[in-house]
Amino acid sequence: MRAAVLTLVLLAGCALLMRQPTGPSWVAELSPEPGIPLSEDPVRSPGEDVLLFLPEGWITLELGELAPAGVVATAVNPEYTLGLVLVFVRSGSPGQVATYDLLQLAQESFQRRLRRTGAGVKLSGDYQLLRIGPRTFVTYRFAQEGVEARAAVFVSSAGNVYEVVLLPLKLRPIEPPAPEEQERLFTGVLRALQY
Repeated sequence: MRAAVLTLVLLAGCALLMRQPTGPSWVAELSPEPGIPLSEDPVRSPGEDVLLFLPEGWITLELGELAPAGVVATAVNPEYTLGLVLVFVRSGSPGQVATYDLLQLAQESFQRRLRRTGAGVKLSGDYQLLRIGPRTFVTYRFAQEGVEARAAVFVSSAGNVYEVVLLPLKLRPIEPPAPEEQERLFTGVLRALQY
């Protein structure tokens, strides 16, 4: 009996010391129904492998040469308190789709953001694997100066890597929508995204 208890204690101790696999803290599955009113005319990526439907009433900003590298589209809500950005991260081929590790791509996305902005940006919570019908994303949240943004990384059917980011803006003296409403808008956009 004593040997069995000792074995259990040792196994439990070893389990605590074993490295836990890194990965999304949970998997969420959502229906493809957006749950928010969307524009009928989608934003298209240059290769037309991604169709991004904006929330109804949102305005697409034409940044032209001012757009940072990789930015496909930028949009804001009518109050200019939320921004939505579609970013082209890397090109690929249809044969590469199954070879990508979405979690690794999301971690690389955050690391790029960290390098660009310095130590002021922090990861908020864990990465999450999100399945919406046949589409899969890895989402994460990050915060800078007390403002929390949401990002989703995905691979299009053409093998290209993209990210979608929803971030609160401080352009006007109006508070952005509550975090719950931001989450509803973000998941609504992801649910309608086609790639």
